[in-house]
Amino acid sequence: MLASLVNAAEMAEREPGPNNPHEAVSVLSEAYQIAAKTLTKASQTDLAWIAAERALAAARRAEMPLLVVGSAYQLGLVFLRAGSLDEAKHVSLDAAEALADRRFESPELTSGWGALHLTAVIAAARQDERVEADEFLNRAEVAAERLGEDRNDLWTAFGPTNVRIHAVSVAAELGDAGEAVRLGESIDVSGLPPGLKSRRATLLVELARGYAQRRMDAAAVNTLVNADTLAPEAVRANVFVHEMLRELLKREHKATTPQLRDLARRAGVLA
Repeated sequence: MLASLVNAAEMAEREPGPNNPHEAVSVLSEAYQIAAKTLTKASQTDLAWIAAERALAAARRAEMPLLVVGSAYQLGLVFLRAGSLDEAKHVSLDAAEALADRRFESPELTSGWGALHLTAVIAAARQDERVEADEFLNRAEVAAERLGEDRNDLWTAFGPTNVRIHAVSVAAELGDAGEAVRLGESIDVSGLPPGLKSRRATLLVELARGYAQRRMDAAAVNTLVNADTLAPEAVRANVFVHEMLRELLKREHKATTPQLRDLARRAGVLA
């Protein structure tokens, strides 16, 4: 389906309509953003990188700032998944800086500006840069407070709840297991748009990381099972879930974690 969508969008750009010559290229940018997002979640980072760069190039040709922001956001996520942390920060912060004077002109621009900082937050946390991570998270909180609601502009899922989910991720990345558990257990995800199952599952995965770091293995496994029930594809393609399952298997206690092996098989960690 994705290949057909991209091919159709490319053909439409070659034969644009007479009324709005930018319409076809803007659709092409969106198609490549969808491709980049899907491929990133499936850990196909090489292809995702190509798709995100093509999305950004098409957005610039369309002369649409929102699409440029959305494409830069997706490119930053590709860099995160590929482990290119400096690049993830740079592309996100450069795009946010270019948007700074207009960041509160519309909910969509506010969402984009805030989401770009959340990408930088995770990159900084993975580099163990606590001061940077706190600074970027504070900027995202300002945008979320200004927005005042959970949205999904530019497919960013940005809003107050997603900022709090990222705070859990930061705590888990920095090894602050107690803080990750405390924050994760306190978050109410009912305000997220109904379709954002992967964001809800991400919170459960990050909470499970906190439990696993504290060697609360039964809680970690139960939480991962809940995440797998909610969004199985997003969970089973998650490299952190794979790492967590391998660690949990090393210290397996079958009486307290009876669901662990079945979950590990579903995720492809066990044959």
